[in-house]
Amino acid sequence: LGYPMKGLTSDEESLFALAYGRVYPGKPHQICIKHVLDGIDRRIGYTAKKRDLERWKHRTREVLRSVPDRKLQGAPERSWKEIQRGLSRIKELRLSLGPIERLRKALHRLLTSQTYEIAQGRWAAFHRHPDRAHDVHRIMVEIVGRKWQSLTVHYHHPGMPRTNNDAESVMRQLEQRLKTIGSFGSIGNAQAYVNLLVAYLRMKPYTDCKGGRKLRNGFSRLELAGVNNPGKDWLKMSLKRRV
Repeated sequence: LGYPMKGLTSDEESLFALAYGRVYPGKPHQICIKHVLDGIDRRIGYTAKKRDLERWKHRTREVLRSVPDRKLQGAPERSWKEIQRGLSRIKELRLSLGPIERLRKALHRLLTSQTYEIAQGRWAAFHRHPDRAHDVHRIMVEIVGRKWQSLTVHYHHPGMPRTNNDAESVMRQLEQRLKTIGSFGSIGNAQAYVNLLVAYLRMKPYTDCKGGRKLRNGFSRLELAGVNNPGKDWLKMSLKRRV
């Protein structure tokens, strides 16, 4: 295929990074910014608070819908107390999430900057953020500062992705297809099927990309990675015996 191994973008798994460094020494390694942002969300409790907020909103809506029925049962006072409690909890959660969401937005904007120079400027500005007194700001500065070099590798290697979303998309498609298969009969058959499916996905052109990714339509993953692939049949390539 003439596929050049230029670098790797992966999650934060330290053992994976160690193995990659041994197999491909000297090749650039970018940490997926989405995994880092998701990890920060878990560390600061944002994910749990958002779930809690959605639960209270759903619960309060359900009580509101049931008020007419409860009036007929002669218990409207209890219903209104539940509604007031729910609204109070929703307001409390929104207030606590306010500075966290502003910091998250600023951090996302920083890590998706178009150039390294812009990222550096936003990183300096992030240290002066209006919500810098919040504990979440301290945690974000500590995590991003520690991983800064690995988070910004893609700026120094044009074409290198800052996330591994495409790879995880392939993994999800593999999982979906494998769930429909009862048995392969042998490990060899399973390996052959997975290899064939991966070859198909690598050479299958995109057709439904939208927004800023719309330019990918008509090109396969390999072509977008720099492989000269026009006219090659994915099935023949997959069945071609290696010498």
